[in-house]
Amino acid sequence: MDIYQLSKFTDPKLLDEMIQAWLNIEGPIVKSVSAKPAGFEFLSNGESNNAFFLELQVELYPQFFGVVPAELVLKAGRNVAGTAEREMQFFQLQAGNDELAGLVRCYGVRWLDAEDIGLLLLEKISGELISYHGPVEAHLPQYKNAVKVLASLHARWWDHPDLGSGEFAFQWTDEFLTAIMPLAISAYQDKIESSVEQWSVAERKLFAMLLPDLQALLLRHIDDGGPMCVGHGDAALWNFLLAEDETVPARLVDFQMWSVFPPAWDFAYMVVLLWPTDFRELYGEDMIDIYLHALESNGISYSPVEFLEDLRVSIAALIGLTLVNWQLDNWSEAESKERLRWVLAAFRYYDCALLFELLPTDGGRKK
Repeated sequence: MDIYQLSKFTDPKLLDEMIQAWLNIEGPIVKSVSAKPAGFEFLSNGESNNAFFLELQVELYPQFFGVVPAELVLKAGRNVAGTAEREMQFFQLQAGNDELAGLVRCYGVRWLDAEDIGLLLLEKISGELISYHGPVEAHLPQYKNAVKVLASLHARWWDHPDLGSGEFAFQWTDEFLTAIMPLAISAYQDKIESSVEQWSVAERKLFAMLLPDLQALLLRHIDDGGPMCVGHGDAALWNFLLAEDETVPARLVDFQMWSVFPPAWDFAYMVVLLWPTDFRELYGEDMIDIYLHALESNGISYSPVEFLEDLRVSIAALIGLTLVNWQLDNWSEAESKERLRWVLAAFRYYDCALLFELLPTDGGRKK
């Protein structure tokens, strides 16, 4: 399917069916609709690496003015490794919670079996948006808005009784980690040990100590019963719609990788993995304060000490994540080396060597 074939799914009858089922209202709702490839700066002719986007101009019957926007976005997600199904599942689980501040609103879903594609009918964010290609000081207020959105999402599902069961599966499980940790170890052997001149003795020693026991460390952290929440899983700032006007709320999009994580995981992914060391050391502590205060305003008590414990474990996990993506060629060699050096700098900055006191000494999880 291409962007032009997708247009056949924008007839008023289909949109009526999607909106009626989602909002539990009766139609007809849509009189007519016109579509064009989405004009977002980060898209080429309405296409990303895993989805097509159309901008819809909708003519509504008068009784639905204000209930359904006249402008919408139709996203057709390719089901790469189940990601489109996963994103549809997220919105279905959030149904009834769409007013959660900072999440892009959904107005309907439809699964296309023959094409293995999921359709999402989403709100269109108007106004001039930032095109994010790395952090800049001038946009710090927008980044703070994004951190507040993460806090709102985390607070909604903080230690929810459903976490760890059914659709709300933990990301860090024995099965998942057993599958990916050999890739991280192979990346260390193939890419770090084969170019020892590029890595210090201390860095190579850290890899050698951490990687064999990283799986047990992550599972032990889950066993210890720290807080858990629904996390975005890919909380890069390019997955937020950030307006040039800093007073406009941020919107979080692209939920193909959501799962259940320790709360600090999304934060670490955004600020540790994807911010240059100098920028993080200048502004990271402010972001931590913003995050913790936003949680508190949402009724969640999460102390700086508890956050730091989760952050250290998350930083260790980011070392494994970066090596896995490097080994799979998901990230280029240049990206992988750069991100790995940023994470290693954070490992030192936040005294993550304290984690070695928690590593198992007998081949199992240390108790």
